[in-house]
Amino acid sequence: MDIVVTLSKSFGLQRWIEEGDPAGTEWGGQKWGWHIGKKAPTKINPGERVYVVYDKHLIGYSPLLYIEKSSGMMPGYVMVRGGNAVAVTIDAQIKSFRGFRYRWWQREIERPFPEWRKLTEPIKYGQEYRCPNCSALFASDARLKVQVCPTCNARYPGG
Repeated sequence: MDIVVTLSKSFGLQRWIEEGDPAGTEWGGQKWGWHIGKKAPTKINPGERVYVVYDKHLIGYSPLLYIEKSSGMMPGYVMVRGGNAVAVTIDAQIKSFRGFRYRWWQREIERPFPEWRKLTEPIKYGQEYRCPNCSALFASDARLKVQVCPTCNARYPGG
């Protein structure tokens, strides 16, 4: 059975993307862990989907490789994924939560979500910002309510 996790705004979508192997890219061979707390899901098997929610949006999934007991400072369990992430969404908002939930919607309502990278955090004044659309680096301007990437003209909330 597929499970759902929430990417916290404090961690941030951009930081998560920069870790590597996001949807739409080739797998670089690195395995990625997602800490899920002290209780491991018992109804998911390798190959089933781990869905990610960010800022009330379902942004996609990646197939589960395995679950292992956490070693290190955070006790509990870690879900491990490789590549092959897929960007999908549904036409409903999803409130954030801690830990994991089992998928509650039917897969048939999922649709491709190519614009998932545009769910970036508002830009802060004087912050250097990397455009999630084209990866260009630019500085924000606090006087503007909308920031515009100088390379690809993508627009982002700011100010």
